[in-house]
Amino acid sequence: MRFLAPLVLLISVSALCREADVFDARIRGAEAVVARFYRGERPRETRRRLNERVDAFNARVEQWNARLGEARAAVEAGRGPMGELEGQVAALDRRLASHAQSPDGESPSPRPQLLEQRNALVLRYNRLAEGIRTRAEAYDALAAQSQRELGQEREQLQGAQDALAARVAAFESFRRDGGDLLFFRQLNALLAEIRERIRNRGEAAGLAGDLARVRALRRELASWAAAEEAEQGNGLILVEGRVGDEPCWFILDTGAQRVCVSPELILAAGFGAFLGKESTLVLAGGVKIRGREIELPEVSLCGQRVSAVAGSAVPASEVGVDGLLGQSFLRSFVYTIDSAAPSPLQLLRRVGAAPPS
Repeated sequence: MRFLAPLVLLISVSALCREADVFDARIRGAEAVVARFYRGERPRETRRRLNERVDAFNARVEQWNARLGEARAAVEAGRGPMGELEGQVAALDRRLASHAQSPDGESPSPRPQLLEQRNALVLRYNRLAEGIRTRAEAYDALAAQSQRELGQEREQLQGAQDALAARVAAFESFRRDGGDLLFFRQLNALLAEIRERIRNRGEAAGLAGDLARVRALRRELASWAAAEEAEQGNGLILVEGRVGDEPCWFILDTGAQRVCVSPELILAAGFGAFLGKESTLVLAGGVKIRGREIELPEVSLCGQRVSAVAGSAVPASEVGVDGLLGQSFLRSFVYTIDSAAPSPLQLLRRVGAAPPS
């Protein structure tokens, strides 16, 4: 009996470890997807930076071409005088050939003087040739250096461009095949499962760390989506809020009748029991979608809270992110929208609007 209590404790710890391991593999898989497609420098920023590098590379090519042109001109500049000397030596050679050695007693031959002149010209010619050879070697060394440096940089740029193209192609394929929407639904379903298990088993589930990891991934995806819309110039406005006590991200849609929330988020918030019948919801522009009605016990954002908000459970593929922030919430406020502001939505509770319960 002395060992019974420690044995029970050991079994309890083991059970908690198994409980915590239930979701770990799925979370690690989700983290790998986020790391591959949603982390790091955004493709548009990478492309902008690469274009700047290409422009800088082209400027260096022009600089090298200018240096090589000057070096080549220096080589060519010496060839003119060498050609003139070659002509003068050739003329002296012809004169020398026309003067045979004078016999004894006759007038002195001009040959020695011609030879002396020829030797002086040849000496000048050789000096010029040596200078040209030195400048040509300097040109060759400069050309080799330019090819080496520019070649290495060109390879690096090509590698970076190929990597960007591969990354963009992989993400486009991921989206084209519906992988992004499937991943988002699976991540939200994982959130709902973890929260349901925590509600059923309390702290004994040992899943607080897993919940934090999943919420961090959802926040990362929301930040990515917000940046994606910001790049569009006239993109959608995303605002952070809460459905119950669960953090979420809405697309601001002043033309939507009700707040729309994904079914997974409703389950994560513990509001699944409030789901009602299916009905048609009208969005901005008259677009109609089907979803199950729900009265959301509480929706809060921008420091404001509204109770008993009419909503619809609509798949994320229909509305994007976690849902739409529609008039069933917004009508309680006088609101100001400034897409360029750090907080694009400002809410002032409307006079006469019911305060949160």
